[in-house]
Formats: sequence, structure tokens, C-alpha cells
Amino acid sequence: MMKKYMLIGAILLLLIVIGGGAYISRSKIMNPDNIHVREITVTEKDFTFKGDFMDAVSQYKGYKLEYDHQILYLQIKGGIFPPSKSRGSIDISVPNSFGEIREVQLQAGGSGANKTVWP
Repeated sequence: MMKKYMLIGAILLLLIVIGGGAYISRSKIMNPDNIHVREITVTEKDFTFKGDFMDAVSQYKGYKLEYDHQILYLQIKGGIFPPSKSRGSIDISVPNSFGEIREVQLQAGGSGANKTVWP
């Protein structure tokens, strides 16, 4: 009877560890206030964004771009696990297939506020 409870306890503990690892490893859209912008270049041919996370824990995991009414919305994705080579450094360079860009905004996830970062 005791072995049965120990087995159930071990299985529950394993599920908690796996669930916690999955939660920690998922990337999320980062708050624009946590991103230091080093350089933004907008030309007819390409768009370049360079920046860093302001905390020592977050690591760059990717980005998403949306374009609407000459505004380019940039979502920066980050997380803390697994470790990546970027270590918080953000370097994005893509061809400008959007057309005229008059403004670039870092877009917040959830109910956060967007932040205009260019011009």
C-alpha cells in the first residue's frame, strides 16, 4: 500500500517538473520598457533593429512584424530557458516588403502599452 502512494507521489512530482519546465521554456512577448534600443534603420530596401534586454535573465527568442497604415509593429519574443547564444542581444534585419514606414512601434503583449521607437 505504501509503495502505491510513493509511486503516485513520484508520478505527480514528475508531472509538476515537466509542467514547470514547459512553462519556463515558452517564449512570450516582452514588455517594451524592458528593451533598450541601440539602433533602428529604415530604408526603402530593408529594416534593421538592434537592441538588448535590460535585465540579465531574458534571452531573445524571436520576433513578429505587422504593418498597418505606414506603422511597423514589432513584437520581441523572449524567455529565460533554454539558454541561447544571443544572451539578450536582439539583432533583426529583414527586407522592407512593407512599403513606406513612417513609424516603428514596439508592441507589448497582453494589455501593455506600445512604445514608439522610431523616428
